[in-house]
Amino acid sequence: MNIMLSFILLNIIITAAVQCQRNFFADIVISRCILWTVTHNITNVNCVDVWSSFEKILLSISNQSECIVKSHLFDNFVHKTFEMQQQPNQSGQYFHSQVTNVIRGMCKRLGVCRSLETTFPGYLFDELDWCNNSLIDSSHYGTVCKCDYYNGVINAFWKSASAEYARRASGTIFVVLNGSAKLPFNENRHTCESINLLRLSSKVKSSNISFSCINDPLEFKHYQCIQNPFNKQCRFASSANSNRFKTLLLLSSLFICSITNSFCRLN
Repeated sequence: MNIMLSFILLNIIITAAVQCQRNFFADIVISRCILWTVTHNITNVNCVDVWSSFEKILLSISNQSECIVKSHLFDNFVHKTFEMQQQPNQSGQYFHSQVTNVIRGMCKRLGVCRSLETTFPGYLFDELDWCNNSLIDSSHYGTVCKCDYYNGVINAFWKSASAEYARRASGTIFVVLNGSAKLPFNENRHTCESINLLRLSSKVKSSNISFSCINDPLEFKHYQCIQNPFNKQCRFASSANSNRFKTLLLLSSLFICSITNSFCRLN
């Protein structure tokens, strides 16, 4: 009896230990891949193979002597995963800097635009940190120095994915920048009416490319007000109930504006 009880307890301990050592990063990527293939009716993608190909790159990097990871190591994998989308290049891609949460919300969650995060490779790895030990457990995906974002495998992957996304872009392109960034790459800030932007507009148009610049696009204000409904810039009346009602009315008018090209103003 004691022997049988000990055997059962040992099995429980071993099972618990195996579960604790599980690589949740792999589980998430494979699950996302399966969901993508089902949603987009793709039948010729093996999601386990997709993960294995990606992890093979990560493990090869961990055996290198260099501390900084080169983005070209991911180029072949990124190219293949873009091809797996089985979708033609489409117009209307969004590029962005320091407005990730807004773009992710509008493009990925609401589906009103297209960004890198809505592509197959972007969808697989968006918001995942494979330097996080709680996610990867005993696996090591960093360099011989350490695993960090800026010099490591995460930044290298996104550089490669961004470059491939840009190569495939065509038609109308949108570039969304954060004009309120606390740490901009350049301390000189310019609005659409500034001389530098006007010169850029003139130069682009001289190449027979249409160009337009919008300060604080209305649809972005709408989304920000959804996330921060009590912000002073989202208040439309004195009472809380009236605020909420008028906000909903204005949000509804966003769709009318996009169809009729009417002019709406955020008062």
